[in-house]
Amino acid sequence: MLIIDIPLRFIVRSVQRLFLTKGIGGRSTILLGSGEDAQHVANDIISHPILGFDLQGYFSQSEADTMNRYCSYLGDPDDVYSYVQTHAINEM
Repeated sequence: MLIIDIPLRFIVRSVQRLFLTKGIGGRSTILLGSGEDAQHVANDIISHPILGFDLQGYFSQSEADTMNRYCSYLGDPDDVYSYVQTHAINEM
């Protein structure tokens, strides 16, 4: 059984990677904040689609040009709850 299990897992994971690199199957993700740490996270998500995150945008007290190059401004942090409820966000 182990002889079949290992190649099967390899095939499944290879197909998953292929889909993720094509933008299929990623987990809808939003960021809170627009500081340097948020910029690094956004850059990593955009640069490595194989991680499986589909970055929808960010919430911050104000719009930041430095973050806008990675993703769109979604609004004030007070609006996060309603956005998550209406857009089926998986990760924050």
